[in-house]
Amino acid sequence: MLLEASGYSVVEASDGAEAFVYLEANSTSIALIILDLMMPGMSGWAFRERQLTMHELAVVPTVVLSGSPLGPEDLATLRTRAALSKPFAFSELLRFVRAHVEAPGRTPA
Repeated sequence: MLLEASGYSVVEASDGAEAFVYLEANSTSIALIILDLMMPGMSGWAFRERQLTMHELAVVPTVVLSGSPLGPEDLATLRTRAALSKPFAFSELLRFVRAHVEAPGRTPA
């Protein structure tokens, strides 16, 4: 809601599988993926592993949200632009979104 209130179009998915259904049909309109590692069904870890095998989706900037601290090995495995630990300030997320959403009119997801 806060991203939408800041002027961004947002698409939500309840788990990784639902996200892939949307992403596979709309990959060219996605400017950013905000990925929670602790999702039901397909975890964020599994999502990111699959995302990195798909050329059109592998290049989409991704920020990871995690309730657990991530070490250097975790960050290397995830290969994301950033990782935010929960709880985080909305201003941190908004700063990342503003820095990485490349083109007006594209949808952060």
